[in-house]
Amino acid sequence: MIKNDIGLADIVGGCKKNTMLMQLKEIAIKFRKAMDTLKDNCDLEDFYPFRRFPTGACGETSEFFIFYLQDKYNLRANYWLGKFADGGNHAWAQVGHVCVDLTADQFNSNLLRLEPVIVCREDEYPLKEFLVEKKIGARPKLTSYNYHMYCKITAHLNEPSNISPHLHLL
Repeated sequence: MIKNDIGLADIVGGCKKNTMLMQLKEIAIKFRKAMDTLKDNCDLEDFYPFRRFPTGACGETSEFFIFYLQDKYNLRANYWLGKFADGGNHAWAQVGHVCVDLTADQFNSNLLRLEPVIVCREDEYPLKEFLVEKKIGARPKLTSYNYHMYCKITAHLNEPSNISPHLHLL
């Protein structure tokens, strides 16, 4: 379990860096596997942004992962937005200088092969070369519309949410 006493300096330097990356990757893979299972069971189709998961679902997936890190690990993550030259957008979570991308495989093609989950230092993020702009986004809000989907995901992780449907994470 990630301890909430690990500071951002520990994430980007020092001996705890690799441990933190491994822990974040474990958590991210578990979260993505839960979403993949929900997709396989057709349980994502009633939430419009996930109808073609992972394609087009980067924003909501990142938001839910941010809620999950806060809810279960008391760990603050930020929502990041990137823009491609063709005008397309992409979103991911970031803990300090560590990128957590749970939908990177939506960009797979004959020319590019990405893992479904990427957890790496910001300077190693494989999509950075394709982004013409990136910025921190607004803090996501858990609304009544997306609360039920978040609960489905956490229930599938056998970790019911501690978040109230009206709580907005700051």
